[in-house]
Amino acid sequence: MAEAQASAPVEAAEPGSHGDSAAIDKMFSLLGGTEDTDALEEQDTAGADDAQPDSEAEQAEDDAPSEGEASDEEQGEEAEQPETAAIGAPLSWSAEDKAVFASLPPEAQAVIARRESERDKATNSSLKEAAEIKKNAEAVIQAATQERQRLSARLASEDNTLIQQFAEKFSDIKSEGDLDRLAASDPARYALFQRDREKLQGRLSERAQLEARNQADARTQLGQYATEQRKLIAEKAPEFVDEKTGAKLRADSASYLKEIGYSQQEIDGVLDHRLYVVLADALKGRAYKQAATKVATKTASAPRVQTPVKPARSEAQPNQSRAATNKILRSGTDSERADVLLKILG
Repeated sequence: MAEAQASAPVEAAEPGSHGDSAAIDKMFSLLGGTEDTDALEEQDTAGADDAQPDSEAEQAEDDAPSEGEASDEEQGEEAEQPETAAIGAPLSWSAEDKAVFASLPPEAQAVIARRESERDKATNSSLKEAAEIKKNAEAVIQAATQERQRLSARLASEDNTLIQQFAEKFSDIKSEGDLDRLAASDPARYALFQRDREKLQGRLSERAQLEARNQADARTQLGQYATEQRKLIAEKAPEFVDEKTGAKLRADSASYLKEIGYSQQEIDGVLDHRLYVVLADALKGRAYKQAATKVATKTASAPRVQTPVKPARSEAQPNQSRAATNKILRSGTDSERADVLLKILG
């Protein structure tokens, strides 16, 4: 059977029917091979599968970066990371403290800057709150002061009316003797007099206390205003509070104000810092004017100096002298030429 199989003609594989694998399988079947082609294919497939993980592992080892060498992505990330911005020291610190701050690590600088910022915010918030409370308190005080002033004015008007009515009602009582006689002759009217008098005295005492409060408030407000204006004077017109120039400048200012019609009482009451600024400019302008007047006076009284006039040089004379010299040099005698040369070389 083997010989019959060997002598049988081998059918050629049709091109493109099953490819090379089909032709090989056909040949094994004709030659009576004992190996199962399907098993071979499975072995080939298994071998290829076993080889693939090894190749993938080798490729991964080749692609993996070596120790101490960063990957391209890590290098790109490191390159893209921006540089940490420098942290400045708090503006209120001295130069020495700022130098110490600059020597600290960035982490410490960040903590200090954050804490300073928080402290500044808290301080500003407290100051703002205190200013608001002060503003509200001043508004309440001002309103109360105005109310007291209105009440004082109303009480004054009512008290004047009561005083006039009391005087008309008891016009016959002029002295203590009249009052004693009234007590003896008319006790009921005497009791009425005493009642009205005590009532009027109570109202007058209440009004006096109210006016005293108003005057005390006015003095307090004036003191606060004066303190505020003194600070503004030191800021806007410091020459008035300077130890060297302040006394003379204040005296000159008082003289100037008297010259333009201010009384001494008005001068003593000058507190507005804006007037001090105007006075400083006015005194400077007066000093410039006085200096200009002195210069003009000295210039007018100085003798005039006449500048000597130089005689005008005649252009014809040099031309004539030059022409004569040229003539001698061209046609003169030797002695004349020698004299001319001596004069030129002179």
